[in-house]
Amino acid sequence: MKYSALILAAGFSSRMGRFKPLLPLGTTTVLQRVISIFQTAGVEDIRVITGHRADDIEPFATVMGVKTIFNADFKNGMFSSVQTGVQSLSPERSAFFVLPVDIPLVAPDTVKGLLAAWEANRPVVAYPIFQGRRGHPPLISMGIRDHILNWSGHQGLRGALEALEDPGLEVETDDRYILMDMDRPEDYEQIQQWAQTPDHPAR
Repeated sequence: MKYSALILAAGFSSRMGRFKPLLPLGTTTVLQRVISIFQTAGVEDIRVITGHRADDIEPFATVMGVKTIFNADFKNGMFSSVQTGVQSLSPERSAFFVLPVDIPLVAPDTVKGLLAAWEANRPVVAYPIFQGRRGHPPLISMGIRDHILNWSGHQGLRGALEALEDPGLEVETDDRYILMDMDRPEDYEQIQQWAQTPDHPAR
């Protein structure tokens, strides 16, 4: 099986007031922390979808051996970055993850669990679930590539996936961080604190 990961990092970070991908997190940046999630889980093809301040992001991705894909339509919102990333994938890929850069504390074991579940069941989508709530990153079959590329954009990726007849596979996890994003400064402060807790699985 060949898997890819699309990290969405093209936005303006307007609610944060600072550029989220390059904010410090521990001894690294938010972007590099997200990249390391997939590298630790064994995903070899990782792509960072850029837009706003793409030139600033590129060296941080390159030093980790990761490709950047520029989304010329990034001003049209996050789903345009999803489509840009999906468009860049070669047909022999089996499935791909999608993770916004502002969800940086997902455990690598969560990604490994999704990969194992996908290989055992081959669902259209495998969703991580924490206490009944779906989080990120979903693992999406390349079989619905055209569906995503042709989707109108209504309600973004969530709308595209919910429009499928197949409900996908829900994969239980004890990783609460699949639900934790950082849109505002107070969210970032909380993420920093969580990243330093002894029980955080990615420490």
